[in-house]
Formats: sequence, structure tokens, C-alpha cells
Amino acid sequence: MPGSLSDDALNQIQYVSMADFMRRVDEFDDFDDKLAFTTRYLLAHGMHEGRDHSFDEAVHIAKMKLADASAKARARRIMIPDDVVNPDVADPQLDAGNRLFMADPTTYLKREVDRLIGEMSQGPISEADQHRFMDYQIMSATLTNDLAGNREISNKIADHDYDSTAKDIDFRLERRFGGKRDFKKAYEATKPGVLAKMFGKYSRAYRNLEEAYQGFHNRNHVLYGDMNSLDKAAMEYLQHVFPRWNPKEGMLGVSSANRLSGTQKDRAIFCINILKATAEQRKMESCYETIINANKQELMEAEAGVGDEENVFRGNQDNSIFQQEVEEDLAQEEAPAYDQEQAERDFHANFAEIADEVDDPGVEP
Repeated sequence: MPGSLSDDALNQIQYVSMADFMRRVDEFDDFDDKLAFTTRYLLAHGMHEGRDHSFDEAVHIAKMKLADASAKARARRIMIPDDVVNPDVADPQLDAGNRLFMADPTTYLKREVDRLIGEMSQGPISEADQHRFMDYQIMSATLTNDLAGNREISNKIADHDYDSTAKDIDFRLERRFGGKRDFKKAYEATKPGVLAKMFGKYSRAYRNLEEAYQGFHNRNHVLYGDMNSLDKAAMEYLQHVFPRWNPKEGMLGVSSANRLSGTQKDRAIFCINILKATAEQRKMESCYETIINANKQELMEAEAGVGDEENVFRGNQDNSIFQQEVEEDLAQEEAPAYDQEQAERDFHANFAEIADEVDDPGVEP
């Protein structure tokens, strides 16, 4: 895939955490680089147990970040088709990988890992690459089984496509706090101490914040996934500790929160990051749903044979199919020249002449 990242740089990518992924993928401006980096990072996950996130969550986070970039690029343009991921390219074929990854990431990753296995098999595999090669083979086998009928992985990934607001906010907070563990520590630091709990010595503003945050994550709560309520509680807490702050004059920075101490400081920093996370999520959500729905629909039509023959998903077919298409094109070029006049005579020969019946009053004009 094109882009500025070299094969050597891609081969050096190691899985650290999805917070690390979110930070690093934002450093690339080019969509090709983003997708190339994303592909290798997910393959480096290797479906290993013990990662900070399961493979299906990792794929969803990657799709979320690609949608972030798409939403940002779309904001600079008008009249962008729903299925477009990268609006910066004029040729839809150049967006094929992005679109397939958003619509059917298991198929996309299966093709990519098989391509890499094929490339590595062409020559001797170094001792350093043996582990990576084995991981690729395991992932290929797992994805093959998934595509062959066991839809567990695909279904788990698809489950994240909708109703994922609460999880997405947590993913974004993980990125801001440096990882899943640090995010958990930051949240725990907002809770009142033993004496405060014992004597109820904490503010109504904090109580509202905690209730809103807990309700935001509770599927059975009326506030589940409600970013407006979460924002309101975060804003009210910040106004509680910064009574002279006017939200209309701009957002508070972490430097302001650092002037506080104790749980007030921890809660203020947590609130500021909540507001930043929800702002990012709002920009992405509608774009994400639009892209997912449009490309899933087009992919289903292409697979059913009712879509456009030049559908961009054809750009992701394997080399054997590509070679077959080339041979068919060459065969057509060697066929006899098309005789337009003879074709018209052959066509009209199929129909008997029909006499005019204009004078017949029983015939409708």
C-alpha cells in the first residue's frame, strides 16, 4: 500500500497498547500511512490473550480513529458521498482499502496477512522474523475459520459499530491518561477518602458527577450513553471549583486544574478530559455510522452481484482473480471487430413487422 512508511518501519511496529496506538496514529496526516500503521498494529496484536484490549475492541478502536480522520477531512469539503472514507483522493480505487476495512475488517485483515505471509515465504525468514511469521499464520488460520462460517470474531467486531458511545468515551479517556491502567487510577483518584465517605463530606457537584458517570455506563440507566448529561455534570463540577470561570470564554486547561490540590485537582482534570473526549466523539459518531452503513450496503450488493461492476471493493481482490480478469480482457481484445450494421440487422430480424392501425378506433393513441 502506498505511503511514506517503509517496509522496514512497518516491520518494526510492536504492540504496546491501544492508547499508544491512538496517540501514534494521530501523528500521520496521510490516510495511506494511517491505514498501513493500523494494519500492522492490529496484526501485532496477534489475538494474544492478556492484551489491554481484546482483538475485537482493538479493531473497533482502530475504526474509530480512522473515522476521526475522515470526519476532520470531511469538514473541509461539501457534498461528500456517504461511502467515502478519505475525501482527499479523487480516484475511488485509492480509497478501497479504507472502505473495506471499515465495512469488513476481518476480510481486509485476512487479505493483508495472507499478502505478508506470501511475501515472507519468498525467501529465507530471519530468526528475528520467525515469531512474527508464526503470528501471521495463526491469525490467517483464525480469520479463515471466521470467514468460513464461524462468525464469532466478525460478529463481535460488528457489535461495536452501534451503541458504543460509553465505551468510546472510555477509549478516548484511556488515550488521554496514557493507558487503561492509568485511566482507572485517574478515576479512582476522584473518589472521596475514607473520612469523607464516613461523614458525607463531599460536594453536591461531585455527587452529581459520579451519578452521571455511573449512569452513563449503565445500560439499564436512563442516562446510559447520554453525553449531554455527562457534559453538564462535568461543567457544573468545574464551575463549582472555579466559580469565576465563564464557559463561554473558553475551555479550562489542565494547567488551571494543577493549581488545585487533592481530590479537587484530580476531579477537575478528569472533568476537563471528559469534555475533550465527548467533543471528539460528537465530531466522529455521525460520520462513523454513515460510512459503516454505506460501505456495508455496497459490499453486500457487490457480493450479491447486483452492485456496480467497477465497485471499488474489486480493488482488493487477490492476484489470481486479477490475473483471470486480465486474461479475459486480452481475449476480448483479440476477438473479431464488432460490426454495428450486422448487429442491427440481426436484432431487427427477431421481430415481425407490425402493420399501422391508426384508423382503428379500438386502438388507444
